[in-house]
Amino acid sequence: MRVKALNDLKELKRIINSNDKAQLSKFALTLNKDTYYINSLKSIFDVCNIDDINWTQKEGLNKVSIDNGDAISIYYIKFTNTQVILSEGRIQHSEIFGDYGDGYSSYESEGEYVTWYFFSIGYSGLN
Repeated sequence: MRVKALNDLKELKRIINSNDKAQLSKFALTLNKDTYYINSLKSIFDVCNIDDINWTQKEGLNKVSIDNGDAISIYYIKFTNTQVILSEGRIQHSEIFGDYGDGYSSYESEGEYVTWYFFSIGYSGLN
């Protein structure tokens, strides 16, 4: 099941990168209605390396954290026993900012967010 799920994930990446509208329906996505989600998934695939997912027993993970001096963004692809979770988000201020109360931070946490995508793993691949 893992091999089929990995191949499906690579196929989803190919479909998103090529804007293949006809094939997106296999994953219950459409380019016209789900532009935000398509761009979000593209960001995850651009940052995370499917071929560099490392495994411990039945779980796999490729996770990247980026601190650009303003905020820390996180991207990951995680396999559990029954699902694949893709996620991206802006989770906190950069480590170079001071604490909120010290007068040096201009970071506004209202822009923080996390988006998750859950796919079930079955014998037929990702659902």
